[in-house]
Amino acid sequence: MAQIAFGKNPPLARLEKVEVTIISDEAIAEVHEKFMHIPGATDVITFEHGEIVISVDTAKRYAREYKQPLARELLLYIIHGLLHLNGYDDRQPVDAARMKRVQTEILRTVLDEAAP
Repeated sequence: MAQIAFGKNPPLARLEKVEVTIISDEAIAEVHEKFMHIPGATDVITFEHGEIVISVDTAKRYAREYKQPLARELLLYIIHGLLHLNGYDDRQPVDAARMKRVQTEILRTVLDEAAP
């Protein structure tokens, strides 16, 4: 998952709001190239000013692949973006594994709380 690392001063605590934008693969590929200088679509891009950009096309593909509802996949991407805003980084394998564990735990907790 694409990200921007914010170091030891994560912006989440000082943000008044976080905006989630859900766009196509084509649109996120443009954002990816423009701001990260990486060609092609990705699933999630997080900006320090509090914007999380998500590709619905990528989410649909992974939801089908993992036989999960689209809403669950989108929620996972939102959690992933929020973790980036809270200082998590996934560029190194050990950090990516840690982040995956945390986001999975948060996702499970949210879904358990939302269950009837």
